[in-house]
Amino acid sequence: MALHDVLAAIIAESDRQIASLKAQHERAVADAKAKAKQELEHTTMDLQTKYTEKSLQMNRKARQLADQIRRNALLQCKRNTLDEVYKSVVDRLSAESDAALEPLFGALLSRLSGGEIRPTKKHAALLKKLLGSAKGFTFGESIDAKGGFLCISKTREEDCRLETIVHDILRPHTELTVSTQLFPVSKSS
Repeated sequence: MALHDVLAAIIAESDRQIASLKAQHERAVADAKAKAKQELEHTTMDLQTKYTEKSLQMNRKARQLADQIRRNALLQCKRNTLDEVYKSVVDRLSAESDAALEPLFGALLSRLSGGEIRPTKKHAALLKKLLGSAKGFTFGESIDAKGGFLCISKTREEDCRLETIVHDILRPHTELTVSTQLFPVSKSS
């Protein structure tokens, strides 16, 4: 075998190995590209899924917040309406005649055992008439209120103003019934 044949055999073997390595490299590059493409698609799908889930979650939260704001506004409106109703009750009681209020004030005074009566100017004459010469009661200066009186003794103070009677006694006992009549619950709610 001549040198030329040996060199040709070495070159042929080198070319074959280069071709084999080149083919391996091309397969590795193609595999890497395919894997990268697959990972990119997977990551893109994950991001789209997360984006969709986050978007849905944010939409749900926004709807819940809007519903809560709407409910709070409705409740505030109902509360304001009830406040106006009970304010009008105080106004109507204040506009009543002494004859109409006499049983109420008489019942309130019968629970008291004595003290200084501080009436509103409007009801001073009625209270003096109801107490007559009852012992243990004195009359003090007038108070600023829509109607009624305060009774102040050494041990306690009774607030019998119309505002207090309506807001502290009448309203807690009637508010549920009044609100049910004013704002009936519909079957669709």
